[in-house]
Amino acid sequence: MNTTDRDPFAIGGADPLIALGEEWLRIDALIGEIIDRPGALDQPGDLAPAELEMQTATEARIAALTPRSVAGAIVQLRFLRERMLPAEEWGDRDERMVDAMIAGLEQLGG
Repeated sequence: MNTTDRDPFAIGGADPLIALGEEWLRIDALIGEIIDRPGALDQPGDLAPAELEMQTATEARIAALTPRSVAGAIVQLRFLRERMLPAEEWGDRDERMVDAMIAGLEQLGG
């Protein structure tokens, strides 16, 4: 049994990136709610440390895995667009390219 077979996000042979993408969105929304609370930005060092740690670990997993499905590749492209590319280097052309790749993968995936 290899490590991907024991991956807790690989339920029933599914691509673990699908569940990891959902988990990342859940954690990101939770962090957003915490940030929106009054006074949350007064002491940024105390800003949801457990959630930030979970997010960092989830992001590392998303970046490290090889997609096993079209949906998993889409998760990685969305993650790449949202979190990994510096905003100052990201432009309309890049956004259109990622949108085109996602649309193409969705068509391939049926």
